[in-house]
Order: sequence, then C-alpha cells, then structure tokens
Amino acid sequence: MAWLPAMTGGGYWSLALAIALMSPAPDEQDQGGPLPASLGGYWGVGESRELPPKSGEDEVLAGAIITPLGILTVISAGVMVFMTEPRYCVARLGRLGFEIERDQCGGLFAVNSVRTGYGAAMTLSGVVLLIVGLHRRTARRAWDERHFRGGVRIGFEHGQPAGAGYLQVRF
Repeated sequence: MAWLPAMTGGGYWSLALAIALMSPAPDEQDQGGPLPASLGGYWGVGESRELPPKSGEDEVLAGAIITPLGILTVISAGVMVFMTEPRYCVARLGRLGFEIERDQCGGLFAVNSVRTGYGAAMTLSGVVLLIVGLHRRTARRAWDERHFRGGVRIGFEHGQPAGAGYLQVRF
C-alpha cells in the first residue's frame, strides 16, 4: 500500500469508484426475500412511475363536433345534388321560386357533388376521432383505477363474500 499516499486527490475518487463498481449488487437473498413494495404506493426520490395514457377528451370533443357537421353537410348537399341535376334543375328549382338558367345547373351540380364528398370525409374522420377518443378514454380510466393517486376511495371487492369492502385514503 506504499503507492496509496502518492495518489492525488482525484486518484482517491477513481479508486473508490473502481471498488464500488467491482462489488456485486445486493440480490433478494441478501435482503431476506423480495424487496418490499413502497408503503402506500408512494414513490421515493429518483423513482418514476409510468406515464398515464392520453385521456382522449380532445379526440372525443373534435369527433363530437365534426361528425354531426359532416352528416348535415352530406344531407344538405345530397338534397342539392338531387335538385340541381342538369336535366331537371330548372323545373325543380323553379318550383321553389328560384329563377335559374340551364347553363348554371352544371356548375351547381358539380359544387354540390364536391360538398357531398367532403361531407362524407368529415363524417368518416369524425367517427374515427370518436372511436380513438373513446378507446383512449377507456384506457385512461382503467389506468386511473390501477394507479389511485389521491383522495378517498370506498368500494367493494368483486367475487368476495358480502361485506368485503375497502377504504383507501391517500394524501
């Protein structure tokens, strides 16, 4: 150990680090069994928990707005496609009190055909957003149920004899 006093201050830290890295990590048998779970589900310093999934509320809101608007667009544009069909356009719109010339019917028919298409796309995308949002909402509620984060919860165990309930309090 004659070389030990000759080391500089940084050398001692290097030696301590090397010794710490060489020692085996304690296993469950050294601890007397598996490590205990954290008391009350609280996390210690430096521990992190899994992140919660997205709630899906934004997708549900957007889908709830876009879907009915798409349905209304498809219905109104579909009626107008029927009304502006070039062969019957002047007669059908004339019964409603509109004065229209035959050469305008083709443009109106095209515009309403496009409106029907984007109304259908709105409806489809709104339904997809609703499905995704509701799926995420279900996943979030299940996650919240597994990871009780605070407050008071009172409930009953399913599959247990009558009266098997619990009270969970967390601050």
